[in-house]
Amino acid sequence: MDDFTKPAVDCFVESMYSGEVDKLEKGIFEEVNKMAHVFDVSWLTKRCIKFYKTNVLQFENNSYNEILFACEIASRAHSILKQSYYVRLFVRNIASREISKTIFLQRYMADFAELSKRQIDMSLVVAGNDSNIVISSLITHVAKTHKCKKLDKNSLYLLQSINVQEFRQNFPVDYNATVNFLAEVADVSESSEVKGIVKKFAETSCGNASSSSSTDAVKDGEMDCDEEIETIIVCDETDFEENAEVGSQTDCNEVEHGWTQPVYSKEYFFLDGESVQLITTANVINGYISL
Repeated sequence: MDDFTKPAVDCFVESMYSGEVDKLEKGIFEEVNKMAHVFDVSWLTKRCIKFYKTNVLQFENNSYNEILFACEIASRAHSILKQSYYVRLFVRNIASREISKTIFLQRYMADFAELSKRQIDMSLVVAGNDSNIVISSLITHVAKTHKCKKLDKNSLYLLQSINVQEFRQNFPVDYNATVNFLAEVADVSESSEVKGIVKKFAETSCGNASSSSSTDAVKDGEMDCDEEIETIIVCDETDFEENAEVGSQTDCNEVEHGWTQPVYSKEYFFLDGESVQLITTANVINGYISL
């Protein structure tokens, strides 16, 4: 128990005696959830999931920091505790609230070199079928940071983790432009690893197998995870009401407000005052190479 803060331990111990989680707060939520997982307290695990849904995912100000907080909790729960249902709840929630994943991810991935593998995996899951969002972030990073002359470890990890076949099918123009861009980088690189990964990425156009990563477990297990959530959380029929009918929504279908209905190259302001400018993969690449 030395790995946990006193407030978290107090909350956990009191809940063991009372069967309630009156002291559970956002600041200690992850620790309490981890203790429930480590000590296999199933009823507390259920309460933690419900707390995440009813407290953490209820963005009072719809601010970036609120969404980032919920995103990181979900990502760590999946990476450390193998609890993929937090990721599913997060992705469903931002879709049901019509929060633009394009705007969120451009900011989340802005400091690309500092992203952990866990955060790159989470970015791929949040992007879903819109994998061009993460590719745009990669290209911007390689062009601005490395002047199109090298691919760092995060760039290589993303290229190996992304579902290349899916990216090519959904965004053929962006895929071809990306292949051309990466080919130019590989030409000036002395790394055999870079050349090999770029070659594999490009060979997907010939019908070769696509890349895969730990994120596939979240995607492929969607139905199992949905059933698991329904089993874990004993709730009334309205418990998932705000997540109902959330399919593969895209930004073009979203309702216009601060987070939605993005128009590329237009500047958008978050409700906490910060801004971001949207760009497409093709826009990015056009600035660096001749297509």
